[in-house]
Amino acid sequence: MTEDSSDSCSVATESSGVEVLYRDPAADGNVSGSAKEPSDVFLRSLVDLVNDDDVNAVLQAQRHMVNRFEKTNEMLQSFNTLSSIRFDETQEMFKKHTQTLLDMKKDLDHIFRRIRELKGKVSKQYPEAFQAAEIQVRQWEESAMSPTSPLPEGATLTAEIPATEDCSTNDSSVDLPGLQTNVLQPPHPQEEDLTLH
Repeated sequence: MTEDSSDSCSVATESSGVEVLYRDPAADGNVSGSAKEPSDVFLRSLVDLVNDDDVNAVLQAQRHMVNRFEKTNEMLQSFNTLSSIRFDETQEMFKKHTQTLLDMKKDLDHIFRRIRELKGKVSKQYPEAFQAAEIQVRQWEESAMSPTSPLPEGATLTAEIPATEDCSTNDSSVDLPGLQTNVLQPPHPQEEDLTLH
Protein backbone atom coordinates (compact mmCIF):
# COMPACT_ATOMS: atom_id res chain seq x y z
CA MET A 1 0.00 0.00 0.00
CA THR A 2 1.48 3.30 -1.10
CA GLU A 3 0.30 6.86 -0.24
CA ASP A 4 0.58 10.15 -2.10
CA SER A 5 -0.03 13.06 0.34
CA SER A 6 -1.04 16.57 -0.65
CA ASP A 7 -2.42 19.62 1.16
CA SER A 8 -6.04 18.46 1.32
CA CYS A 9 -6.22 14.77 0.36
CA SER A 10 -4.19 11.59 0.09
CA VAL A 11 -4.24 8.71 -2.39
CA ALA A 12 -3.65 5.18 -1.11
CA THR A 13 -2.96 2.16 -3.36
CA GLU A 14 -3.82 -1.17 -1.92
CA SER A 15 -2.30 -4.46 -2.87
CA SER A 16 -5.20 -5.16 -5.16
CA GLY A 17 -4.27 -2.17 -7.26
CA VAL A 18 -7.35 -0.07 -6.34
CA GLU A 19 -6.66 3.51 -5.57
CA VAL A 20 -8.64 4.98 -2.61
CA LEU A 21 -9.04 8.72 -2.24
CA TYR A 22 -9.69 10.06 1.25
CA ARG A 23 -9.55 13.50 2.89
CA ASP A 24 -7.29 14.33 5.80
CA PRO A 25 -9.30 15.35 8.91
CA ALA A 26 -6.58 17.69 10.07
CA ALA A 27 -6.68 19.45 6.75
CA ASP A 28 -10.51 19.74 7.04
CA GLY A 29 -10.16 21.33 10.46
CA ASN A 30 -7.78 23.90 9.13
CA VAL A 31 -10.07 24.73 6.24
CA SER A 32 -13.19 25.02 8.44
CA GLY A 33 -11.28 27.06 11.00
CA SER A 34 -10.14 29.43 8.33
CA ALA A 35 -13.77 29.74 7.11
CA LYS A 36 -15.17 30.59 10.61
CA GLU A 37 -12.45 32.99 11.52
CA PRO A 38 -14.15 36.21 10.14
CA SER A 39 -17.40 35.56 12.05
CA ASP A 40 -15.49 34.94 15.24
CA VAL A 41 -13.66 38.18 14.75
CA PHE A 42 -16.94 40.02 14.15
CA LEU A 43 -18.54 38.54 17.27
CA ARG A 44 -15.52 39.39 19.35
CA SER A 45 -15.65 42.94 18.04
CA LEU A 46 -19.32 43.22 19.00
CA VAL A 47 -18.60 41.88 22.46
CA ASP A 48 -15.74 44.31 22.84
CA LEU A 49 -18.06 47.22 22.02
CA VAL A 50 -20.10 46.59 25.21
CA ASN A 51 -18.40 47.50 28.46
CA ASP A 52 -19.22 45.21 31.38
CA ASP A 53 -18.90 48.06 33.86
CA ASP A 54 -21.46 50.13 31.95
CA VAL A 55 -23.89 47.21 31.83
CA ASN A 56 -23.52 46.64 35.56
CA ALA A 57 -24.02 50.35 36.21
CA VAL A 58 -27.24 50.34 34.15
CA LEU A 59 -28.54 47.30 36.02
CA GLN A 60 -27.70 48.89 39.35
CA ALA A 61 -29.49 52.10 38.36
CA GLN A 62 -32.54 50.11 37.30
CA ARG A 63 -32.64 48.27 40.62
CA HIS A 64 -32.32 51.58 42.46
CA MET A 65 -35.19 53.11 40.46
CA VAL A 66 -37.36 50.04 41.09
CA ASN A 67 -36.78 50.39 44.84
CA ARG A 68 -37.63 54.09 44.72
CA PHE A 69 -40.80 53.42 42.73
CA GLU A 70 -41.87 50.78 45.24
CA LYS A 71 -41.33 53.20 48.12
CA THR A 72 -43.20 55.92 46.24
CA ASN A 73 -46.12 53.58 45.65
CA GLU A 74 -46.24 52.71 49.34
CA MET A 75 -46.22 56.41 50.26
CA LEU A 76 -49.02 57.14 47.80
CA GLN A 77 -51.09 54.25 49.14
CA SER A 78 -50.63 55.53 52.70
CA PHE A 79 -51.56 59.04 51.57
CA ASN A 80 -54.69 57.81 49.81
CA THR A 81 -55.76 55.82 52.87
CA LEU A 82 -55.20 58.76 55.21
CA SER A 83 -56.96 61.14 52.83
CA SER A 84 -59.97 58.83 52.65
CA ILE A 85 -60.19 58.66 56.46
CA ARG A 86 -59.87 62.44 56.83
CA PHE A 87 -62.47 62.99 54.10
CA ASP A 88 -64.97 60.75 55.88
CA GLU A 89 -64.39 62.57 59.18
CA THR A 90 -64.71 65.98 57.53
CA GLN A 91 -67.87 64.92 55.76
CA GLU A 92 -69.45 63.82 59.03
CA MET A 93 -68.49 67.12 60.70
CA PHE A 94 -69.88 69.06 57.74
CA LYS A 95 -73.17 67.19 57.99
CA LYS A 96 -73.41 67.92 61.72
CA HIS A 97 -72.64 71.62 61.23
CA THR A 98 -75.15 71.83 58.38
CA GLN A 99 -77.83 70.24 60.56
CA THR A 100 -76.97 72.66 63.38
CA LEU A 101 -77.36 75.64 61.05
CA LEU A 102 -80.69 74.34 59.79
CA ASP A 103 -81.93 73.90 63.38
CA MET A 104 -80.78 77.43 64.25
CA LYS A 105 -82.59 78.80 61.21
CA LYS A 106 -85.80 77.04 62.27
CA ASP A 107 -85.45 78.41 65.81
CA LEU A 108 -84.84 81.94 64.54
CA ASP A 109 -87.82 81.74 62.21
CA HIS A 110 -89.96 80.64 65.14
CA ILE A 111 -88.61 83.46 67.33
CA PHE A 112 -89.23 86.14 64.71
CA ARG A 113 -92.71 84.78 64.05
CA ARG A 114 -93.49 85.03 67.77
CA ILE A 115 -92.11 88.56 67.83
CA ARG A 116 -94.32 89.56 64.90
CA GLU A 117 -97.34 88.04 66.64
CA LEU A 118 -96.54 89.93 69.85
CA LYS A 119 -96.09 93.15 67.92
CA GLY A 120 -99.44 92.68 66.25
CA LYS A 121 -101.10 91.90 69.58
CA VAL A 122 -99.56 94.94 71.30
CA SER A 123 -100.41 97.21 68.37
CA LYS A 124 -104.04 96.12 68.61
CA GLN A 125 -104.28 96.48 72.40
CA TYR A 126 -102.30 99.74 72.67
CA PRO A 127 -102.29 101.38 69.23
CA GLU A 128 -101.34 104.88 70.40
CA ALA A 129 -98.55 103.67 72.70
CA PHE A 130 -97.22 101.35 70.03
CA GLN A 131 -97.19 104.14 67.46
CA ALA A 132 -95.43 106.52 69.86
CA ALA A 133 -92.87 103.85 70.76
CA GLU A 134 -92.29 103.12 67.08
CA ILE A 135 -91.63 106.80 66.42
CA GLN A 136 -89.16 106.98 69.30
CA VAL A 137 -87.40 103.84 68.04
CA ARG A 138 -87.00 105.41 64.59
CA GLN A 139 -85.62 108.59 66.14
CA TRP A 140 -83.22 106.57 68.26
CA GLU A 141 -82.04 104.62 65.20
CA GLU A 142 -81.42 107.85 63.31
CA SER A 143 -79.50 109.30 66.25
CA ALA A 144 -77.52 106.06 66.64
CA MET A 145 -76.46 106.21 63.00
CA SER A 146 -75.19 109.80 63.36
CA PRO A 147 -72.12 109.99 65.68
CA THR A 148 -72.84 113.61 66.70
CA SER A 149 -75.86 112.90 68.89
CA PRO A 150 -75.49 109.62 70.80
CA LEU A 151 -78.21 108.46 73.15
CA PRO A 152 -77.24 108.99 76.80
CA GLU A 153 -76.40 105.94 78.84
CA GLY A 154 -79.30 104.42 80.75
CA ALA A 155 -81.94 106.23 78.69
CA THR A 156 -85.35 104.63 78.41
CA LEU A 157 -88.16 105.07 75.94
CA THR A 158 -91.55 106.09 77.34
CA ALA A 159 -94.96 105.87 75.74
CA GLU A 160 -98.14 107.73 76.59
CA ILE A 161 -100.99 105.36 77.50
CA PRO A 162 -104.51 106.74 78.02
CA ALA A 163 -106.11 106.10 81.41
CA THR A 164 -108.58 103.23 81.45
CA GLU A 165 -110.55 101.41 84.09
CA ASP A 166 -107.97 98.60 84.26
CA CYS A 167 -105.12 101.00 85.07
CA SER A 168 -104.28 101.04 88.76
CA THR A 169 -102.33 104.34 88.61
CA ASN A 170 -103.20 107.76 87.32
CA ASP A 171 -99.76 108.31 85.80
CA SER A 172 -100.11 108.57 82.04
CA SER A 173 -96.39 108.03 81.45
CA VAL A 174 -95.52 104.34 81.71
CA ASP A 175 -92.13 102.74 81.08
CA LEU A 176 -92.38 99.65 78.92
CA PRO A 177 -89.78 97.06 79.87
CA GLY A 178 -89.57 95.81 76.33
CA LEU A 179 -88.72 99.28 75.04
CA GLN A 180 -85.69 99.81 77.23
CA THR A 181 -82.74 100.69 75.06
CA ASN A 182 -79.27 99.25 75.09
CA VAL A 183 -76.62 101.72 74.04
CA LEU A 184 -73.88 99.13 73.60
CA GLN A 185 -75.94 96.86 71.35
CA PRO A 186 -78.34 98.87 69.16
CA PRO A 187 -80.98 96.92 67.26
CA HIS A 188 -80.51 96.23 63.59
CA PRO A 189 -82.17 98.86 61.35
CA GLN A 190 -83.98 96.19 59.34
CA GLU A 191 -85.46 94.46 62.42
CA GLU A 192 -87.95 96.72 64.16
CA ASP A 193 -89.26 93.94 66.38
CA LEU A 194 -89.94 94.84 70.01
CA THR A 195 -89.37 92.32 72.79
CA LEU A 196 -92.20 92.50 75.30
CA HIS A 197 -92.63 90.38 78.43
